[in-house]
Amino acid sequence: MPEPSEKQKKEFKQVQTIWMPEAQTSTIVMGKAGSGKTYTWIEPFLRSAIDQGFSALVYDFKDLEQAKVIALYAIRRGYKVHYFAPGYEITGCFNPLDSIEHSSDGVNAQQLAKVLVKNSKGPGDSGDPFFEGAGESLVEGLFLMTKWINEYLQANGETERWDDLLTTACLVGLPNLAARLQYAIANPKYKLSRWTVQPLIQLLSTHGSGAEAEANKTETSIVATAIGVFGQFIKRDFVGAFCRTSNIPIDIDGKTLVIVGMKQISRDAIAPVIATAMHLLISRNIRPSQQRESPLVVGLDELPSVYLPNIANWLAEARSAGFTALIGIQTYTQLVLRYGEELANIIFTNCSNKITCDPGNVDSARMMSEYLGEEEVTITSTSRSSGKNGSTTTSKSQQAVAMMSTNEFLGMKRGESIAIFAGSENAKRASVPQKLQVKISAEDMYEVNCLKSKWDDYYAKVAKHSPQLSDDELERLFAHRVAVIEAMFPEPPPP
Repeated sequence: MPEPSEKQKKEFKQVQTIWMPEAQTSTIVMGKAGSGKTYTWIEPFLRSAIDQGFSALVYDFKDLEQAKVIALYAIRRGYKVHYFAPGYEITGCFNPLDSIEHSSDGVNAQQLAKVLVKNSKGPGDSGDPFFEGAGESLVEGLFLMTKWINEYLQANGETERWDDLLTTACLVGLPNLAARLQYAIANPKYKLSRWTVQPLIQLLSTHGSGAEAEANKTETSIVATAIGVFGQFIKRDFVGAFCRTSNIPIDIDGKTLVIVGMKQISRDAIAPVIATAMHLLISRNIRPSQQRESPLVVGLDELPSVYLPNIANWLAEARSAGFTALIGIQTYTQLVLRYGEELANIIFTNCSNKITCDPGNVDSARMMSEYLGEEEVTITSTSRSSGKNGSTTTSKSQQAVAMMSTNEFLGMKRGESIAIFAGSENAKRASVPQKLQVKISAEDMYEVNCLKSKWDDYYAKVAKHSPQLSDDELERLFAHRVAVIEAMFPEPPPP
């Protein structure tokens, strides 16, 4: 990094440090786009965590914009940086099925299916509960069947791994899937475990039962739900990021930074895999039975863009396991839309540090005004009587007024914030609200801007060492998988 000029050094005035007494109790920052929540709070928080050598996982919702700010900053401080960013040349590979230990591991398969299916829908998108539940069970069963395919092939001499999402997608795409699965289960050569087959029972029970037309309709709808999940992200640009051997560390410790990047143009397609990767990585690294050497700082700016089913549990229960979250939302309404009223309330409540920039939303501003509560103020009134012997009377009264009104929240300038920090208290109350005008030091920004200017060269270097599968390799891989799976799961012969 170049040495700053004397003129620049003169501009490096010391700004007031904002101390957060209990950052380990997690933090939520609320503010509309352009309010300054990322620049004034989230990015400085992450830089501070890196300065202290904490392990970190950062969800980069904004086309690797945060990566440009913190990746080289972390490397300069001795960090190893890894990327899971499907659609980008620098992405490593993370195979979600690595979390399923074997073909009878229904617990982990169920978790994986739940996250994937939930994130295949948009916020507030409520489909038919029956078909969603049945589709989720089918996806769970197909994951276990995928693990079994890998076990079977390797037992018969195959050297390459087959237990990945591409194999599952090939399996779910088979015509007449229920009949093929039923036929395979009955094959004595396969010796399929009842635990592998169990999640498939709902689909199999609809095959050929009841009125034929109605049964076919139910069966088709269940399969269509599962096909819709995989159809979103099984694309040429993404497959290489999750259908090879994982090279992203699943254990995040020491000076390790994992950046999970969302490509905005493809966000609807890739969100299920992004959310699944984060869920699996966080769950693995904050187990109460495993003592961490340093906290795991998890940056979740724009949290409502993904659904993490265990986020409320992590916030409520995993602090002692080293979990520290930094959550960014635009409005509370947005959080409710994605997580529902109950979970949104748990998330908000269990972030003990609450920072509000201009939310740009009346409901969110009103909620924060009510959250701060009221204070007693003394109102002095003066009255005068007219006439020859007129007199002046002064009286005082106590009146409760909002500590900060809805309009005051909506009128905050960029960089202005109301911060409530755990551990900040006075004689009257704990968690004292503070009105802050956050200023980032010119010295900090000099380093950040210098490092950002090197991003393109760094990106090209990382991409060169992260070779992606070519179109021809992907075509051959896909065709080979389809051919083998069709041979293993043939259509049953006519009666």
